[in-house]
Amino acid sequence: WRDILSHKNLIINAPCGAGKTYFAGKSLFIDQDKKYLYLCNTKNLEDSVLMSEDIIATTYNDNYTIKKGERVPNIGRPNIRTMTFAGFGKKIQDIIKVSGVFEQAEYIKKFISQFDIIVVDEAHALIDYKNIYSKDTNVYKLAFESLCRKNTDTKIIWMTATTDILKKEQDKYENLFKDFELIKFDEKIHPIKHYSNKRLAYIYNYSDVVLAFKEYKGAFKDFYEKTLIYTSQISNMKKIEEIANTFDYLTLKTNGEVIL
Repeated sequence: WRDILSHKNLIINAPCGAGKTYFAGKSLFIDQDKKYLYLCNTKNLEDSVLMSEDIIATTYNDNYTIKKGERVPNIGRPNIRTMTFAGFGKKIQDIIKVSGVFEQAEYIKKFISQFDIIVVDEAHALIDYKNIYSKDTNVYKLAFESLCRKNTDTKIIWMTATTDILKKEQDKYENLFKDFELIKFDEKIHPIKHYSNKRLAYIYNYSDVVLAFKEYKGAFKDFYEKTLIYTSQISNMKKIEEIANTFDYLTLKTNGEVIL
């Protein structure tokens, strides 16, 4: 990681479950004298980071953290802040509204420059949102444009499991990500111990979930294995989380999936 961090701006491409967010907490956000900003796609993921023991952080705007499932006043390290993509884009939008045309770029640069490192987690989702809400005033577009070009001394690190969507954006716009270096973790070259696709199963009812949890209890508890469960309905996610809780499994919910 020291070699990686010697580069200025990075796109880190590693598989789902490889520990990208864990890497941010353990290898990036370590200097008490520096300021960090962690950006992600959903409030659920932001909350899971606030609950994490690996990243002791507080929100940028609301100044709270999460302890034992409850929102509490800031008790985290004030040098680590979190925001969603929408929150970051709204901040850029507010800066534009209160500044003159010729001052906007300088004020945006000043805002970004207060951080030593900005991590853009689930970076592909930012591009998805930008393209879905394709209006000139959409906050995701503002966030994207502020984070994909070198304009300050701040190190910007994009993290994603897939770079295909980033490559499509590069093909459309000249000089996009020109100042970024891609670090791709090919499992043949860099074996990733956090993730292994040992079993793919289709689950049709909750009893199948219970059986799977029982079968792999040793793997989860003793070897810290992970499982990704994809589902299309929030009600299913809640039920699966309830079942997981009976086994004392830690769950992380994102859009359309539950990660144990």
